[in-house]
Amino acid sequence: MKRLFKITIRLMIFFLIVGITTQLKAQVFGEFDTVRVVTSIYQPLNPNDTGVVVIPRDEFGLPPNFDVPDYDDGYKQIDIGFDFEFNGEVYNKLWININGFVTFGKKENNTIQLPPFLPPKDPDGLFLDANSYPVNVIAPYWGDHYYRGLEDLNARNFKPSSILYYTDGNVLIIEWKDLNINYNYQGKDLKNSIGNFQLKLFKSNDPYSKQGDIEFHYGLVGGNQYLQSTDDNRIVTKGATIGLKGEGKIVGTDADFINAFYNDVFFAANPTVPYTATNTTKSYSNDWPPTTVKEAKFYFKAFKSFNIEEFWGDGDVDFSKAPGNKNYNYGYPIQAKYVTVNDARLIMKSVATETPLDPIRRRAAYHGDVNHNGRYYYDANGVRKDITTQSDNYADDLPSEVSSIKQVLFEANEYDAALILSYIAAKIPELPWLLDTTIIRGKTSAELSKFDINTGAVNSLGNNLYEIPVYLNQNLEGALGLHAKLDGEIVSVNSTSDLMTTYNGGNLVLAGSGKFDTSDPIASVIVKTNNNTIAMNDVRLNDVQKSNKKIALNGNVDLTGLSVTTISNPVNSSSISFVVNIPDNGNYSLKVYDMFGKEVAVVANSEFAKGSYVLNLSNTLSTGAYFYKIEGNGNTATGKMIVE
Repeated sequence: MKRLFKITIRLMIFFLIVGITTQLKAQVFGEFDTVRVVTSIYQPLNPNDTGVVVIPRDEFGLPPNFDVPDYDDGYKQIDIGFDFEFNGEVYNKLWININGFVTFGKKENNTIQLPPFLPPKDPDGLFLDANSYPVNVIAPYWGDHYYRGLEDLNARNFKPSSILYYTDGNVLIIEWKDLNINYNYQGKDLKNSIGNFQLKLFKSNDPYSKQGDIEFHYGLVGGNQYLQSTDDNRIVTKGATIGLKGEGKIVGTDADFINAFYNDVFFAANPTVPYTATNTTKSYSNDWPPTTVKEAKFYFKAFKSFNIEEFWGDGDVDFSKAPGNKNYNYGYPIQAKYVTVNDARLIMKSVATETPLDPIRRRAAYHGDVNHNGRYYYDANGVRKDITTQSDNYADDLPSEVSSIKQVLFEANEYDAALILSYIAAKIPELPWLLDTTIIRGKTSAELSKFDINTGAVNSLGNNLYEIPVYLNQNLEGALGLHAKLDGEIVSVNSTSDLMTTYNGGNLVLAGSGKFDTSDPIASVIVKTNNNTIAMNDVRLNDVQKSNKKIALNGNVDLTGLSVTTISNPVNSSSISFVVNIPDNGNYSLKVYDMFGKEVAVVANSEFAKGSYVLNLSNTLSTGAYFYKIEGNGNTATGKMIVE
């Protein structure tokens, strides 16, 4: 067995956080990091102030013509006053609905569709995906409401309502004032059930993102001074829905939504409580204000994520081509500049840590899916379904149960990282790089189907540490991406000069491009385990799932005396670890010497209890040959290592 092989380059994978989030099942969950409840005093709009617009109720109507006033369920379109991104699209207009919500509509091919013509009075519309309900909704208080006018006051003692707004180019404030909320309760007109609430949209302060924050605020409820003694004076604040809704369904007929009740965090008391995205709990309003904390507001803080529609699978996972980032050249992006090793690192780390890259269209995984085979969605039962065909456009070949392209998510894995590294090494001309055009030299389809990995003879290093060499069963020239999950703890990985490596727990990830020979291991994996075997599961080689493997381990080395060895040999100059066995309690020193006998480093010099240890050298040594020696209690053990 070739246990030792030359390592010309050792690339360390840093724990970068750029571009990695928890896996998302709905577009709207990717827009906000939390829903906060923030203490705040309600400030109503003054219709007499400059810039405040009161919308006459006759201007509210239903599509497609909006020609007949509808005081119960009507819409009115207004200008936002600035560009605002919601659900991955940028808008400058929205529709206000009397029933306590706004909708941006559905944007396809840069054309915004009208809201559904059916009356949107059912607050369940926030949770459901159906043609009768609007999409891309922001709902501070979606219920069955009514816009009252002076004629309602004169005829039946209703307090007149108004819907007004204000925009100054930085914030849009929409207010439903004295709105007759949940007016037709149990078949009765509730004249005192009137509420005041606001929606605020904030312009992004990030010059490279249009995603702004959102705020829901709640004022007075009740207080109709025109009531007569015979009138029903009840106030009904239950049954409305509050939150955000995107496009498409996620589970069954459920839309992708954020329920503010379920996801809220009282920010003043718990400013660091993490946000838990869910779309499975349908909660409705009960008390007023619905924030449960008096004088407070719901605050949706936007991620302000940069996204680019163009170039699905161009390899720019870290968005270095984005305006303001290091590879933005204030002109047409140059792929050779913005595709870097860091893009491959981010993909590999996401696989190793099982923390997928942001999978939403235009985001990190979208750009990392360089061979266009990473699309997937969730079906009506919440089961992930992969879209197995490769297409030039992400909207091609979609199954009929996908009702919106917003349901399509993206994944990048170690083979995508390998193709990125192939591009950097000028072995493929551009990205994206589809699988049917990838050249693996000298391989027929039949041979590729048998392409797999083998493991060589295992070397026991003591202290329950084992060195496992990994080989290919066929020679390969081209991109190589490997993932395997071991049921032991990976301590270190040494690989060939053509491969980058990373690991986390038992997850092993290799990616690179070069010439790989069956006689040389592609990697040497040091694993710690108390078992007699190592299971290697979820083996994926160049995007093809392989059978699981079970590796028998040799017995431990004799640990009855003083011993020392390096975990690997040759060793990396900046990462040198020793396995030592201490036979008796006492003081022991471990030192490193150059070829002339000069002491160059002290690894340890202290009291040790009987047992086995892994000791790390903090010094960085120059390349070359060295001796190491451990001594104590009258005993000595030595060894030799090559530093590269």
